[in-house]
Amino acid sequence: MRFKIISVGWQCSDWVQQTLNSVQLQTRTDWDLMVVYDKSADDGGNKIRNWCNRADLHGKASYVLNDEQHYACRNQYVGLKLLAPEDNDIIIFLDLDGDQLAHSRVLQSVADAYEDDTLVTYGSYKPVPDEGTSSPAIPFPRDVVVANSYRNFINQPLTPTSFNHLRTMKGRVFNSIPEDQFKRENGEWYTIGTDYVFMIPALERAGGKYKCLTETLLLYNHDNPYADFRVNPGHDGVVDVLKRTPLDPLP
Repeated sequence: MRFKIISVGWQCSDWVQQTLNSVQLQTRTDWDLMVVYDKSADDGGNKIRNWCNRADLHGKASYVLNDEQHYACRNQYVGLKLLAPEDNDIIIFLDLDGDQLAHSRVLQSVADAYEDDTLVTYGSYKPVPDEGTSSPAIPFPRDVVVANSYRNFINQPLTPTSFNHLRTMKGRVFNSIPEDQFKRENGEWYTIGTDYVFMIPALERAGGKYKCLTETLLLYNHDNPYADFRVNPGHDGVVDVLKRTPLDPLP
């Protein structure tokens, strides 16, 4: 088992190093990192290249610098395919725009959560600066889990968001999700709602073998003006995902 960490972003040169440094500070060293950076008008690509090529990382960090903008969903998917997670590996989603693993033992805490047959985990995070508006991660109602009706539940008016950062899943789960789940029916990659695009199929595949973690595992950078929810404030991608047919749980 290894940790497979995927970190993607664009136009976030001021913050990439604090994100990446939080990985190197972990007490666990059994990780591989893939960084994907969309075409940007800053020097983030150079910072990523210099960081990943450091000798003390022993080749555990790789990167892709795009010459055009592909957006987070495609970048996470392609980056994970390059990481080639095995079924027992643990995938960690860490946004590149200044988000940080909250302390040096985050990977160990995640590993502890997977000591049983758990397949997916999520939560909890602290925004920086903390404006007091973030919703805590919560477990799904039991009837939703049994019915595998996550999409219907989330689609109901006023339903609070259950899952949140830090999001993780076993390689077995990701490897079982068809590529078409990350694209619209016309074959175009989703460009917004990436957290939903990955997590909802993952929860369905997990068949109830998930955990909502209450320990703060991620510090979320709330200051990035280029965050997806600010640049693309619409929710059409999320709506489209919620209308799709649920995936069956893994056997």
